[in-house]
Amino acid sequence: MTIRVRRFAVAALVAAFLTAGAVASAYGSEAGDPAPDSNKVTPSSLPLDVTGDAAFSEERDRLYALLSPLLDSNGSYIWDFENEILTIQMTSEAALDQVREIIADSGTFLTTDFVHVQYSERELNELADYLLGNQLEWAGATGIGGGYLPQANRVILQVDPDYGDGPALIHAIEELNDPRVNLELVEPSETGGPESRIDDYAPWSAGPKSRRGLLGCVVY
Repeated sequence: MTIRVRRFAVAALVAAFLTAGAVASAYGSEAGDPAPDSNKVTPSSLPLDVTGDAAFSEERDRLYALLSPLLDSNGSYIWDFENEILTIQMTSEAALDQVREIIADSGTFLTTDFVHVQYSERELNELADYLLGNQLEWAGATGIGGGYLPQANRVILQVDPDYGDGPALIHAIEELNDPRVNLELVEPSETGGPESRIDDYAPWSAGPKSRRGLLGCVVY
């Protein structure tokens, strides 16, 4: 299997991802949302809908709860803010048929799209956590950035080939020969190579059981 390799400037990667929309975990929280504290009154807990997304957010949470029995087949839920479309990804046509039936019976006002993907959110999250958190163990060095990119349904591993152990890291990624992994070569930034996730890696998260987001990747 040949791992796809692309070269992008880091700044362009970040800009592209920021326009791709929000990703919701199978548990209903979205990347970027802080873990709620029901006992603390904050400006964000007041009934003020600055973004105009409150009604959409409540409806998405309701649908996520209805879809929770399909957790094992969940390939991620992606919310397109600009076009107000919820994309529901599942790993089998049978699961997608169940999703279509649930959505049809839900009476939702959201526009929905359905996509068949190869891998589940849980599988790719676990793979990303292992690969990024144990680089010394399987790659022999550190310096790999990236994470799980739901829109691509892949784990993206980013390496600057001209930075530190870049060539050795690229070789180690290629040796994985894992169809769930895409390699991206990135241009050097002013501060060095891509942000590395090393052995003490603690994935950024948005509260309990939330997905790990990936900043700086382009959807294939």
